[in-house]
Amino acid sequence: MPSTREAARIRLAKYVVDGIDPVAEKRADRARMTFDTFISKHYEPWATRHDKTGAEQIARLRTCFAELLALPLEDVKAFHVQRWRTARLKIVTPATTNRDLNVLRGAFSRAVEWGLLSAHPLRTVKAAKTDRRPVVRYLSPDEETRLLDALVLVGPARLLRAAPVTPDRPALASDNV
Repeated sequence: MPSTREAARIRLAKYVVDGIDPVAEKRADRARMTFDTFISKHYEPWATRHDKTGAEQIARLRTCFAELLALPLEDVKAFHVQRWRTARLKIVTPATTNRDLNVLRGAFSRAVEWGLLSAHPLRTVKAAKTDRRPVVRYLSPDEETRLLDALVLVGPARLLRAAPVTPDRPALASDNV
């Protein structure tokens, strides 16, 4: 059984005999790498080991971006993602779309960092606009009645303990219970 070093020599000798440039072959393999192959061989092992939500991110990439999986990694362009984003906004909220887009953006950032891509394909893709004002919600008359009934059942002692300490209402001994 040859050693690892000897196996490497044999493999490199085969390239020399056949007249193949190993660097050019590696570049060609990289060019043929699909987005799915990148996820399976490169990103998934890293994400599941380094991110707490790595498995969820991989599942999100595979389900949300299924149409991109068959494309070569170098061929994924901002156009494809913009088209996906437009269709996705018809189905889900802008916040969900942005969450999905951020997972994809993270995967491509790793591909650029690892030298598998020369440039980030999503650098021109903008996040969907979201309404940053919270939605003010009021209780319906039925909800208000149920809340007041529940408060009556709890009793005034419990309500006093939950009340904040103010100059008008000093802390009670029962507040620490």
